[in-house]
Amino acid sequence: MKEGNKERVYLSDWLYNAGILGFLKINSDLFDIKTVGDKKEVKSKDENMLKIGENYIEFDRKIFKDFSKRFFNFAFNQYLKFLYELIETLKDKEKFNYVYDRFKNLLTNYSLLKKKLGNIPPKKDFQGKEEQLKPLIEKAIGIMEQDREFWESEVQNYLRKIYGQKSFLNKSVNKDRFKKFYEDFEVPLTENNVEKDKKYYCISCNERKAKKDSIFDTGISKFYGLNPDAVNFAWNFNSKLPLCEICEIVYFSYFAAFTPMKKGDKTVYYFVNSDSSIYDLIVDNLLLEKSLNKENPLLEFFTELILESSYKEAVFTLQNIQILEIDLSEEVMP
Repeated sequence: MKEGNKERVYLSDWLYNAGILGFLKINSDLFDIKTVGDKKEVKSKDENMLKIGENYIEFDRKIFKDFSKRFFNFAFNQYLKFLYELIETLKDKEKFNYVYDRFKNLLTNYSLLKKKLGNIPPKKDFQGKEEQLKPLIEKAIGIMEQDREFWESEVQNYLRKIYGQKSFLNKSVNKDRFKKFYEDFEVPLTENNVEKDKKYYCISCNERKAKKDSIFDTGISKFYGLNPDAVNFAWNFNSKLPLCEICEIVYFSYFAAFTPMKKGDKTVYYFVNSDSSIYDLIVDNLLLEKSLNKENPLLEFFTELILESSYKEAVFTLQNIQILEIDLSEEVMP
């Protein structure tokens, strides 16, 4: 649905909903989440720029100005969370070996960082002075934050594992990744000059004309089993997927909705799908993020969710109850 230079997207399948949440988190400076009593409220700061409806969000295309920077920063900060978590874990000296091994493994996988940081001392050198590993991790974070080349390359590596290799994620793009994203997404979205398919409408929203030559893994997750290199029964045995540029960027934002959590020696991601309202989608995932810091995260989450649901049910019930006082002693009007 379109009004002037505004676009509207509705809650849909679980991955699209994750995209909506991710899009909101990337643009989090445009709305506030406040606690009023026992209830959270989600309010837009400027409804001309971003309106949060019951089951949709509506935004002006001006929202895409500087979107590239916000997109890259969010992805990079997701990546850096791992290192900040290591610093927190280091407070427990019994977990030093785990932290050291994870940090050393990071340097092994990222030669650019290892080259700038240098070799770290062997594990035995930290015995009795485990806290000395902290400044090395902090130095690594500083290097990563200040080095634009590292900033661009690590965002590319991080998102390539999720989305495939289109646009700035392609292996042939080994420099100017940010510029590539800016030219492929921000400019055409802001200026509303995306070249359209002459025949097809977007199969996601069915409202806007499809973007010309959008294909299976452009803004679409591998979770869907869509592969541009193989025929797929999902769309008439054709590797071209009719998708508009708005739904494409929504899908392309879903990574920001996932909450990472350590599970053994690997990182897994959680997302709560709620298709009842945008409010529930935001608040339920905030609750999940909060719960993942607890000892039994999912148990904690479902407990809190049930309590929250009971509260909302009680509010709804009270809102639909009327108590009438009838005075039958009055002859004219009881």
